[in-house]
Amino acid sequence: MLQSQGRRRSYEVMAAMNPGNIAFSNTRMRDLVAAFDWSSTSIGPISSWSPELKAQVQLCLDSEHPIMLALGNDLIQIYNDGYIHILATKHPSALGCPAMETWSEIKDFLAPALTGVLQGKPLTQTDYPLLLNRNGKIAEHHYTFAYSALKGGDGRVSGVMSIASDTSINVRSARRIATLDRIAETARPGAAPSELWDGVRQALTKNRRDIAGAVLFAHHDGKPRSVTWSIGFSSPREFESLQSQVVRSHKSRRQVKVLRPKQTSSGLEIGDLGIALPLRARGQGAIATLVVFPHELVPVTRRLLGFYNGLRHSCERSLEIVTANRDEINALRNELAEVDIRYQLLFESLGEG
Repeated sequence: MLQSQGRRRSYEVMAAMNPGNIAFSNTRMRDLVAAFDWSSTSIGPISSWSPELKAQVQLCLDSEHPIMLALGNDLIQIYNDGYIHILATKHPSALGCPAMETWSEIKDFLAPALTGVLQGKPLTQTDYPLLLNRNGKIAEHHYTFAYSALKGGDGRVSGVMSIASDTSINVRSARRIATLDRIAETARPGAAPSELWDGVRQALTKNRRDIAGAVLFAHHDGKPRSVTWSIGFSSPREFESLQSQVVRSHKSRRQVKVLRPKQTSSGLEIGDLGIALPLRARGQGAIATLVVFPHELVPVTRRLLGFYNGLRHSCERSLEIVTANRDEINALRNELAEVDIRYQLLFESLGEG
């Protein structure tokens, strides 16, 4: 009862603020759009909006798919509930704000794209990469989107409608599964372990977003002693810094976090936080440790850590195939296939990138 009374009062407040009588949807953005002082923007108060603009806003707010409208000469933004996820910490300040101010970090892409749409050139992109500051830090994101022109009753273009989907999870998952597949392909019976490790290095160098830096330490006397190969690191000081951290953690059977050396020869592209992955041979314990670092633009999430765990499993099973007999090989290949399927399911089930 109290809840229904509160909802009724909410509608009464909206009606007072909304003399244009738009039938706002029952969404979070409904209240914000109704209460916003649009007279302070170039599109004017709701009472001055054309029937076409009201219908466009209604369509946006009603949709469950992420939609943003950029209206007027300043490209003032109105968006729906679905678009809040895309804005992240840019919400709610993005409402009523010019699009170029909200998305200043991608203005070199956005300005010509929106200008083209206003000139009658719609734009569609699939899995398009953008470097966005959504949560206080620039990070890699991918979007499938369509930009199309909005028109008034006189037929003139009055703004842009953006319909978007965040496909970052799908793009990253496909990239990571491809890396696991490449490692599995390096497992050839009878090959020398050195050939396997070289194949792993080649597989990792094809995924420089998730593996911006890596070092493989060979174990001697049960401890990581020498560098077999590296990606993104080259100086003895870097190796010493990483090795000292790996030595302290080599007995762990889990992923262990390590910090990037302060002075990296490859610059700042390597992320600050890496993971040490002990690689074990059956019956021998750890024979090597693989240290991996993502690119600084790739967020360290549960999905990324799951991928690194998949790397460990793939390397260990591949090593066993190299040294196994024929009967063992078939069983191990089945295990590798199961690893691939397991991590595909993991990437699909986790809720973050």
